[in-house]
Amino acid sequence: MLVEETIAGCRESYDELFARYRSQVLAMLTLRCGADQAQDIMQEAFIKGFLNIEKFDNHFSFGGWIFTIARNLAIDYSRRKRGNALEICPETPSSLPDPEQSVIQRQFRSKIENIIRKMPANYRIVFELRYIEELSYEEIATQLGMPIGTVKTQIHRVREKFVRGISE
Repeated sequence: MLVEETIAGCRESYDELFARYRSQVLAMLTLRCGADQAQDIMQEAFIKGFLNIEKFDNHFSFGGWIFTIARNLAIDYSRRKRGNALEICPETPSSLPDPEQSVIQRQFRSKIENIIRKMPANYRIVFELRYIEELSYEEIATQLGMPIGTVKTQIHRVREKFVRGISE
């Protein structure tokens, strides 16, 4: 209903959508990009969503749609900032190991990033929500507009792909 009203040009409906999903999107972006960039990326995501609202498919959740836009913008930001590397295990100065351990950790991190990169997009999203954002099955189902059984199946398949990738 709010999406249809927004498409029809109702600013109040768009404001309601923004208010409803703002905090979840901002929380995810803060975890991914840090507080400094999260606000800017969130605003960009909602602007992009507003400009492309007519492309939204009502068969899916608006929350999942705007969350995906924000996540994709965060990935783009991360790629620009780190040269195509996903930040999986950020190192803190107090926890830096000896040089040999550093090499092993970098190789392991690279292997994880490659496994994630090779996953189909829908599996990557579920992986990130479950293991990076640490969302519950119910939260993932709500954000992506999927039945909880589908989420559980995809997480099971993601685990299998991940275990196979690590053992190779």
